[in-house]
Amino acid sequence: MKKILVPIDFSDNSVNALDYAVKLARDIRGDLTLFNSYPIDVPMGVEFSSGIYMRTLHAEVKYDRETRLQQLVDEYK
Repeated sequence: MKKILVPIDFSDNSVNALDYAVKLARDIRGDLTLFNSYPIDVPMGVEFSSGIYMRTLHAEVKYDRETRLQQLVDEYK
């Protein structure tokens, strides 16, 4: 098995772990998968709204995370 899952939250520690995982994957000719999850904070009183606010918030956070992940991928290519 030559697959490495790298959880990343964009902290210095997770970027260091990614750096190590990239080197290891190159040595063993393995595959890397980056994993990022994120909470979406819901302000009080919004949880019962129509959902437009939550969809917009989710889209913004998702776009931000995907952009940051793509920057890391481009940096390590």
